[in-house]
Amino acid sequence: MRHPWRRLAWAVGLLMLLGAGTQAEAGSSFWRKQGQKPGPFMFNLRMGGAFGVYYGSGSGYYYVRGPDFFVLQPEAGFAVTKDRNGYLLAPVQFELTPGLAVVMLPFGFQYDIPLPVPGLYLTPRISGGYAAWVSTGYVYGPYYGGYYGATSHTGFMMPEFGAKYVIKGRINAGGELFSLPIFFGPGGAAVQYRVLFYGGINL
Repeated sequence: MRHPWRRLAWAVGLLMLLGAGTQAEAGSSFWRKQGQKPGPFMFNLRMGGAFGVYYGSGSGYYYVRGPDFFVLQPEAGFAVTKDRNGYLLAPVQFELTPGLAVVMLPFGFQYDIPLPVPGLYLTPRISGGYAAWVSTGYVYGPYYGGYYGATSHTGFMMPEFGAKYVIKGRINAGGELFSLPIFFGPGGAAVQYRVLFYGGINL
């Protein structure tokens, strides 16, 4: 006759095996094989710097290099291609410097170009939309005119190019070493050069 504790030990061992199998299944449902993407949604948070290249008045009477900014950019993307490499983007952006904030509301498109290393992509993208230049102090330039509390309204286009690495299909880590916002409006034109780094998740 077998001892009761042996039966109990067998039962506990079986439950542990079942639990390990359930955990492995749950983990595999979240992580993907390297180079695959699990779903159409992409969410990233980008940060970096914007450097003034050209700020010129509409009359052509003057131009300045323009201020430099800290950039904060939360964004959402939705894949519209079968390979989940082409995304429609809604990258809301904030550029901040003492006395001035630029709020950018663009829509865009990004295509992830796979490289031979699984999970590594080149990421060309183009976006454009509306930008509000909000002055909270005395700053000088074609869009904000040197007034306290002034707000100017412009449009912009922005080509960008970078790379990212997607870890197990879920976690994004990347950067853009080329980002060129081109602003236009009644007050003139402006050009910036930006460098951004980011992390995010795919769902």
